[in-house]
Amino acid sequence: MMSISTIEKGKYIDVNQRFLEELDYEKEEVVGFSSREVGFIGFEYNRAEFIKKLKRGALDNYQVSLTKKDKSQITCICKSAIIKLSGIEYLFFSATNITNQIETLRRSEYLFNQQKVLSDVTQLLGSGYNLSASLNSILKILGEHTGVSRVYIFENDSSNQITSNTYEWCNEFITPQIELLQNTPYEIIPSWKELLLNNGFIFSENISELPQDIRDVLEPQEIKSILIYPITVEGNFYGFIGFDECKRNKIWEKEELALLKTVSNVLSNSFERREYLERLKSSEIRLKMAIESANEALWDWNFQSGELYLNENWYKMSGYTSEELSGLSNLWYRFIDKEDLPNVIDNWNRHISGETEFYEQINRIVTKEGSKKWVITKGMVVKRDKDGNPLRAVGIQADITEQKEREEELRKLVATRDMYFSIIAHDLRGPIGSFAGLTEMMNTSSLDKESEKEIISELAKLSKSTFELLENLLIWARSQRGDVALNLTQINLSTLVEIVLSPLKTLAQQKNILLINEVKDGTTVFADSEALSLIIRNIVSNSIKFTKSGGRVLVSSKKRDSLMEISIIDNGIGMPKEVADRLFTSDGYQTRRGTDNEKGSGLGLMMSSEFVQRMGGEIKVESIENIGTRVFFTVPVK
Repeated sequence: MMSISTIEKGKYIDVNQRFLEELDYEKEEVVGFSSREVGFIGFEYNRAEFIKKLKRGALDNYQVSLTKKDKSQITCICKSAIIKLSGIEYLFFSATNITNQIETLRRSEYLFNQQKVLSDVTQLLGSGYNLSASLNSILKILGEHTGVSRVYIFENDSSNQITSNTYEWCNEFITPQIELLQNTPYEIIPSWKELLLNNGFIFSENISELPQDIRDVLEPQEIKSILIYPITVEGNFYGFIGFDECKRNKIWEKEELALLKTVSNVLSNSFERREYLERLKSSEIRLKMAIESANEALWDWNFQSGELYLNENWYKMSGYTSEELSGLSNLWYRFIDKEDLPNVIDNWNRHISGETEFYEQINRIVTKEGSKKWVITKGMVVKRDKDGNPLRAVGIQADITEQKEREEELRKLVATRDMYFSIIAHDLRGPIGSFAGLTEMMNTSSLDKESEKEIISELAKLSKSTFELLENLLIWARSQRGDVALNLTQINLSTLVEIVLSPLKTLAQQKNILLINEVKDGTTVFADSEALSLIIRNIVSNSIKFTKSGGRVLVSSKKRDSLMEISIIDNGIGMPKEVADRLFTSDGYQTRRGTDNEKGSGLGLMMSSEFVQRMGGEIKVESIENIGTRVFFTVPVK
């Protein structure tokens, strides 16, 4: 978006269509009005000082919030410069809307922090050494992460008719309630227990919507919004964990609901474990039936006899039965992934030798079916002889495969965020700066017609490459948000390729490159027309970009069982193997220059890979430097 305004008053002389679309104005509502009336409403800055800075040179890559007609705001990366038109100085302003990118980053960071919160909660409860201290720490972690007024845990008495506030964390300036909420009978708030047991939670953004008996208890505490999940032990109602918001009516995010529900489940497991431990204090250290609901496996190793006891959960985790493994020695090592085994053995040996107080290990195990699971094992030697040699060790093992998968998803989110910033910082900043430089040259310099033609040609190239990048970025961003739905239908592939190649022929002719469609007439595939067009267009455009004058780019197809393999082959400059191996990944995002110095970001290829996978195919590349490249992918035939 661009605008030109007067230096002194900041009145708009002209704006482009993008400016009007982004801020939702008509042109007559902008031209003649000042920037304080349109765009920069309520934006506090010293204009005289701003102009003084501009006269010393253009201001590039600064961030501001612009106000739309409906008073909502968008965040932009901007550039300002003073230009001359007919001898009069004006303020030139250009901006790129990055609101969606910032929101994506914010959401990525929030999800990252939430994963860390869950990891910290699990780690604190998994230690099993001081549950009270762990619970107080957990409430503090939850409160600081969500910013709510109060986080608390209530536990019922043995009759489940009376409940007490046993743990509480309060935000700054929030009055604690724990002393006032002891031995509270459920009979004075019958709706509370009824909602928790029937609905599985109590959720309200405005407590005025809740039953009167609940409001009578919450209003004296100045609570405005509330979120509660039950805690169960061995299937019985044990208590609850909740969030209070006292400062405003809070709109609960779905991530907050998921977080508290997950924590309530983890707490249920922990309270259940505490109940077991209290009942078994006078018995063996072995905790039979430990944490069945948490799917934790229990092991007990007798070094003298060589016996290794494994509970039922261990066998469920591995897929074997106790009968299948009867008589086998070294069971613990037998199922550990070969790549992880050396580290596991080293860590275990250091513990049994007394070098470490506790044993903790994350590794993969191989199940009976041959699949791999990530597990975390915690344990310790509980008995040694007079010389310090281990006699007995006990511990637990938990399946953390899902957590590991979430970590991988988070890694991809971070890579996505980094790529956004890379595009904004490098691939968009450069063209915008070049636009400004070339237009300023045309406005301030006396150029002959040949020079003007060269500048206009360069501007056209910049416009085209920047538009293509923004178009790909927009489609890719929508795809990441799940906004792009695929409509798979039977498509005439030859006709589609011809339509895609048609507008690219001009570009190819400029470089004296021959485009060839060798897809046979009548060839059909089952795919999304727009997605398939985008894939072929991106790959062919890339081939043209990296093929020298006199070269050729060929599109062909070959049926392979139930799939159609589509190939785009060029005799261009090729690429090194390390570049080809990372061509379709977000962490392999990079900027490369074509044979005529055309700029390419790699975004189009990465996006093409995603769409191919969504249509049930796969994409690969073969390339030899200075020989050429073949990109080929598959889509279903029907």
